[in-house]
Amino acid sequence: MRNIKWIRPAVLAAATTAMAGLTGATAAPASAAPVRVVDLGTLGGQFSAATAINDRGQVVGRSSIDPDVFSAQHAFRWEQGRMADLGTLGGFASSATGINERGDAVVGWSQVTPGDSGTTHAFLWRAGRLIDLGTLGGGASYATGVNDRYEVAGFSETSNGILHAFVWRAGRLTDLGTPDDQTSIATAINNRGTIVGEVRAQMNSVPVLWGRGGRTDLPVPAGEFGAAAQAVNDKGEVAGYSFGPAGNSAFLWRDGQVTALGTLPGSTGARALGINNDGQVVGNTDYDAFVWQSGQMTALPRLVSTSSAADINNLGQVVGNSATTADGLNPHAVLWTQ
Repeated sequence: MRNIKWIRPAVLAAATTAMAGLTGATAAPASAAPVRVVDLGTLGGQFSAATAINDRGQVVGRSSIDPDVFSAQHAFRWEQGRMADLGTLGGFASSATGINERGDAVVGWSQVTPGDSGTTHAFLWRAGRLIDLGTLGGGASYATGVNDRYEVAGFSETSNGILHAFVWRAGRLTDLGTPDDQTSIATAINNRGTIVGEVRAQMNSVPVLWGRGGRTDLPVPAGEFGAAAQAVNDKGEVAGYSFGPAGNSAFLWRDGQVTALGTLPGSTGARALGINNDGQVVGNTDYDAFVWQSGQMTALPRLVSTSSAADINNLGQVVGNSATTADGLNPHAVLWTQ
């Protein structure tokens, strides 16, 4: 899988052709090369989902390990056709949420004691073992992203039980400074150390960016209840979505401006979940994974039914999940590529 090509605009147009009968999307020229959807399999159960991919084509996510016990899920790292179980911190379940470009650091969360279904801790996987990153004084924590400097973003319960965004650097977990009456969640970090996420105060949710200069609040579209920043590339461009009376609306924030990404024909809304350094954005609509670039949103092919895209690397490879049954059940982790 090392020589996978970019998903270029012409290729995405061919994907639109493949999906036209399902989404009503505009057909593309027959000469365009198609996008393939590759089933990455599972760790032995019926479910898996990919959450992140780096430029080496290494994929992480979570998978069930027992066909009869859906809740028994472990973090995985997939490379060149092989899915490896990363284990847990001693509990029943774990999930990997991010991988750096070097491929030597994976983050996520894991239950910490056998039979404990509620207590989870953020972890950093390096050199073949899981490192417990601890909490901000509360019971639970979750890691969501890691960069090539081994800086980790995530969120944790504080001693008063409120979730606060954090950054972990050189063995130290640092609260990003949310007021005690507000909840904050960090969702991603880029190689410059810029972190994005959201801050919630009462019924309002504001997308935010934490940088070396402090916190920057991103605009919420008029009429919406709030918004969440989900991904940031190394240029500082942010992808996310707002939510309001009409549902979810995907957006791209760059150079101080917010661009609405629209949705696919027949869908009521969209969520943007990943972005690469070329400004290609991925996410999901009601039923389909999409790639957005240069003002055009294109559906990606499914395994059988419903799909969602979670991340895209700088080679245009996309990961997420797609259902393996017509009724939308038993989704598997997938890779979309040319």
